[in-house]
Amino acid sequence: MVPLHLKELVLIDMSLDWGQIDILSPTFVYVEELFLVRNNCSEICSKYTIDKNVWKNLRMLNLEQNGIKSFDELSEFRVLADFNRLILNKNFIKEIT
Repeated sequence: MVPLHLKELVLIDMSLDWGQIDILSPTFVYVEELFLVRNNCSEICSKYTIDKNVWKNLRMLNLEQNGIKSFDELSEFRVLADFNRLILNKNFIKEIT
């Protein structure tokens, strides 16, 4: 029997901020690809901790058009072992450190 787990989640243009995603994150344990295009996820790592046990299967994150101003908002995603694709089109990041 094949396990039935949601691997791709698309939440586009829903006015979600990362606080809401953080609350829901325990239900996203098996999500590998998360699309949060045109939401309000501009403050992520400056306010929240990325739990590597909750996000252990995340491989791709699309944060296009979220008003992100600093690459530091994404710094904690580097602790995720399988995370390998990040899409940040149409944000306000001026420098990548």
